[in-house]
Amino acid sequence: MLTKLKSSPSLKLVLSLIFLSLVVAISHYYQQIKYKSRPNISKEVCDIGQTNCFLPPNSLLSIFPTYIPVEEELTIAFKSKEIISAKGKIEGASMYMGHIPLVFDTNEETGLVEAKTFLGACSDPDMRWQISIEYQTVSGKTVQWSSQFKSSPL
Repeated sequence: MLTKLKSSPSLKLVLSLIFLSLVVAISHYYQQIKYKSRPNISKEVCDIGQTNCFLPPNSLLSIFPTYIPVEEELTIAFKSKEIISAKGKIEGASMYMGHIPLVFDTNEETGLVEAKTFLGACSDPDMRWQISIEYQTVSGKTVQWSSQFKSSPL
């Protein structure tokens, strides 16, 4: 009798369904853990190429010069005493240009957090870039923010 059960197609089907259900449940559980541990993603919509951006908590993000030149020094700056560290990158959005790392320096006295960089020139007169920044606040939160902007042609 036990031999018949071991070779029964319906038993194999039931065991397969139980196994599949277990895999789906474990996968769902780990996705929930991963989602809960993600940093806060700022929902602020701001075109950094057009205006200063207000980011949580009480931070002002600016790019200088405001016309965003290529092959000239560019400064990306936060004005906030609530940001303790930041990192980021700029990538080409309208064409592949690699990625440009942003290394931010923090001045605790003034609350200025800034990075200096250069954008490369390209053949696209309407070159769009994607800036992505992740920063930590004094309250321990990690916030991610990104925006696209257009550089000025040569």
